[in-house]
Amino acid sequence: MPAKKITIPSTQRRLLLFICINVEKYKKEGLSKTAFERYKKLVYGKYIKSFNSLESISNAFCGNYFLNIDLFDFLAVYESVTYEDTMECFNKIFNKDLFVLSVVEPQ
Repeated sequence: MPAKKITIPSTQRRLLLFICINVEKYKKEGLSKTAFERYKKLVYGKYIKSFNSLESISNAFCGNYFLNIDLFDFLAVYESVTYEDTMECFNKIFNKDLFVLSVVEPQ
């Protein structure tokens, strides 16, 4: 049986093109260091705030347990992450040749 020809609707094509263009832009120019620091503080604040809830503490403890991470080691590791680490990871992970677009259509 011959393979079915798949056409990507224009909305999805535009979205994929937008993502590819921006990934290449950020690979060339880098992410904003100011935005990186702001986001890092935001995540830090959310992490600290999560200790206000017993449910959040237990979810974090269980999730980290299965990843073999001590709940209280997170902050030390998190503080050690640098902008350069983030850009290196970004450049490795976001490879436009490996992008996949999944379109879910109604039956």
